[in-house]
Amino acid sequence: VRWSDVDRYVGALDALARTVPPDAPWTAPDADALDTLTLDRWLAAEVPDADVRHQLEVVLTELMCVPADELSLLTLLHAGVTSGSLAGALGVEDGAQERRVVHGIQAAARALADELGDRVRLGTGVDRLSWNADGAIVDLADGPVMARHAVVAMAPSSCERIDFEPVLPLRRVDAQRRMPLGSVIKVCAVYDRPFWREAGLSGSVLDLDGPFHHCLDVSSPDSGAGVLVSFLAADDARGLSDQALGSGASDVRRTRFLECAERWFGPEAAQPRHYRDLDWSSVPSVGGGYSGVVEPGAWAEIGPSLTAPAGCLHWAGSESSSTWTGYVEGAIASGVRAA
Repeated sequence: VRWSDVDRYVGALDALARTVPPDAPWTAPDADALDTLTLDRWLAAEVPDADVRHQLEVVLTELMCVPADELSLLTLLHAGVTSGSLAGALGVEDGAQERRVVHGIQAAARALADELGDRVRLGTGVDRLSWNADGAIVDLADGPVMARHAVVAMAPSSCERIDFEPVLPLRRVDAQRRMPLGSVIKVCAVYDRPFWREAGLSGSVLDLDGPFHHCLDVSSPDSGAGVLVSFLAADDARGLSDQALGSGASDVRRTRFLECAERWFGPEAAQPRHYRDLDWSSVPSVGGGYSGVVEPGAWAEIGPSLTAPAGCLHWAGSESSSTWTGYVEGAIASGVRAA
């Protein structure tokens, strides 16, 4: 594959993304046309080289976790402009994938929760939320909470699990139904040491054959162990999902991943100390990942309702952010806005 050609097409998409307002993409020039144009149709029309077209489809659908025929160009451009650029969202060095939180982002969440004490209630699902202009009553599994305002910081589709009384405005209901989560499965393999480094390898992989297309070395600097992380996304995630494969799904994915890892890094990669994977679509309180993706043609109808309050209800979550949509930075920014 000619990387210069791939970079050129990503650059063309980034130039188009700069015309998209990050806080109101449905107002962009030619927004309706961009929103009804799916990525697969854009690639077919604009990229004559089949190899370059395939690589672009792999990296862009992995970014969004939906197949190219379900991804509108406007949604992709919005993801690019809110991340600074698509090149930045895809990149490692000076890009979105360059750094991570040691011990995981959960460590940061726990540190914040420790400061709040017993006001943080975990494992307590919200069954019903009654609301009006004056306040809300949130029915939790262990009792109700009353508040003047309620911030709902969830993916729009996840809000469908809550019984709102009265029902939400129609456009908000439409947003929850027309912004489904992507399909993604995360895989981690732990080794006694990051042995690939001894061969001068970074642990970073782009494999166009798949089904695991990307791999990264996420070894913690203080453990000595080697950790590889990879993902199944979009159609690959659906084909190897818990729903598709049944009770032995994780074993099938383990075999497929270790076959890829051995091809990338040699025989030692086939013998991890630990293996773990998670199909986010099978987690009832989540339902997919990384974030909600607006269906083609839906932006003009549902876009404003992603942030517009309904009575005392306010909406947060990375899908509602005008910066780093789909990332933890976007989730934090949306919380600041809602507050």
